[in-house]
Amino acid sequence: MIRYLSRETIDITAYDNCIEASYNAKVYAESWYLDCVAHRWSALVLKDYEAVMPLCWKKKFGISYVYTPAWVQQLGVFSPKKIDESLILRFIKAIPPKFKKIDLQLNSSNLFDHSKKRLRNNFLIDLNRSYHDIYQGFNNNRKRMLKSLSAVNSYLTMELIDEVVFLDFFNKTEKKFVVTKLVYDALAKLLNSKKGHCVGAYANGELLSVLFYVATNSRIYYLLPLTNQQGLEIGISTFVVDQLIKKYQQKELFLDFEGSMIEGVANFYQSFGATLEHYSVMSYWNF
Repeated sequence: MIRYLSRETIDITAYDNCIEASYNAKVYAESWYLDCVAHRWSALVLKDYEAVMPLCWKKKFGISYVYTPAWVQQLGVFSPKKIDESLILRFIKAIPPKFKKIDLQLNSSNLFDHSKKRLRNNFLIDLNRSYHDIYQGFNNNRKRMLKSLSAVNSYLTMELIDEVVFLDFFNKTEKKFVVTKLVYDALAKLLNSKKGHCVGAYANGELLSVLFYVATNSRIYYLLPLTNQQGLEIGISTFVVDQLIKKYQQKELFLDFEGSMIEGVANFYQSFGATLEHYSVMSYWNF
């Protein structure tokens, strides 16, 4: 039996234990993360938390709808046991009819056939290798950029920064995405949770790029990189990714770039030898 539970009635310990034990665990589904980013959230729960599916939702003009919050890439069904197509479809059918509009971004292990399903791209680097081996997968452009940066390497540093410095840089730097109050507040909550890491890349002591990432026992989530114009001109983003790889090399982790469907961004991630992973997206009216 699949039950629908509000946030207030979920056994959070049992829920988080299910997510943590899941073979397809994602940080986006952990309760602390959802509490930061979701306007409201609830969950579908199979039996005694054998599998769970978080649902983030809002209400507009009296209509409740399921949505994917900013700073979230993949949700869907999570379980310690192998998830088959029939179970995924059972969860989708169990979404309460009070939610009239459904937007889902399902995790890469939720494989199923559905007419409303579309695929999106994600890119991963297996870090359980030496830096030398990972570097061999960099394309020629990325290697040339690193050689160019090495000429000024003594002036480049990457260090931990606090959330105040991060948000100040975020507010001052031009962005290619819209930042609403809800989006900004969710980011501030993530930063203040102290669950992630804020790093800054400096050239001659001047902050040119920042990155917020979260490290779990399986992945490094490259959540929010941001670079100003001066940093773009010297290609400092290459330095940031390279430093991250060096820090976590030879660990049983994946560097998760979180996309993208934008060709230039996807090419940048692939230039580090990242492999392609697909996840599913669905959007439909629940009548």
